[in-house]
Amino acid sequence: CDFVRRFRDTSIEEDRDHLWAKLISSGDWRHIRMEFGRIISHGWWTRVWIIQEVVVARHVLIRRGSAELDWDILQPLFMYTPFQEMFGSESTDFAANIQYLRNELLADNPTPITLFDHVYKSRHQSATLASDKIYALLGLLRPGFNSRVSPDYSLSTDEIFLDFTLACLEEDKTFTILALAPRAALQGVSWCRDWRIMNDGLGSNPIEYFSMYDLPQTRDYCTTGDSVPYIEAELNTRVLKVRGFDLGVVGKRGEYTVNLGNRPVRNWSNLLLNWERTAGGPWSLSSD
Repeated sequence: CDFVRRFRDTSIEEDRDHLWAKLISSGDWRHIRMEFGRIISHGWWTRVWIIQEVVVARHVLIRRGSAELDWDILQPLFMYTPFQEMFGSESTDFAANIQYLRNELLADNPTPITLFDHVYKSRHQSATLASDKIYALLGLLRPGFNSRVSPDYSLSTDEIFLDFTLACLEEDKTFTILALAPRAALQGVSWCRDWRIMNDGLGSNPIEYFSMYDLPQTRDYCTTGDSVPYIEAELNTRVLKVRGFDLGVVGKRGEYTVNLGNRPVRNWSNLLLNWERTAGGPWSLSSD
């Protein structure tokens, strides 16, 4: 605890490096490292409900045994690069996300974070009740970013996920949420994600780059100008209807990924060359 407090009170990076180097060369380091490891690997970090509890609370006290620290004292160490490199895990990333949300909650000009953004970013967290993968995050919405979703534990899990999907389609006016369903869809509903599924490989999926949590400007991308999606859902048959536009005919198609062995890799230089050849190239630098 003493080291963590001194680390927080030291704002100069070089002095923090000196403190860290002194700690890891001390005779107590082996014991301290094991204790940090236990804290980082604790199941507390994996629960979805702690997000609201830590983000919204004015004063957060972290306690382990007889030791206790304020969150604001502990989190600078978790953000410290050498600490993350040594104990790097989902817990340190999660702590960074929580601190980001705490800062946003107090910001004068906050990032427009919707319920979809929160649920997507927290999809790897666990919950005893599957419905809380949605409901536990409602308290994070700032005024002006309210959702029509409201807690109703009388509904089945499937009904809650379907209702959430439709709410996102209506409120965000994009089809982004539909891109989260492949490989993690509800049984018999190809267009709705089962939010109980956490290990879906989406970390390497293109949707990661279009997360509105980090890139709110991606809301502006629309191939049909100012038009908005037309959506009609028949929940009894679990059919989603959307209106399309006849824009033209696809003449050729190219690959999105380059396969190296069994691992698809997005090598942008190679991909652009592949697309150029697909479209009739290669061309010279002076070509239109």
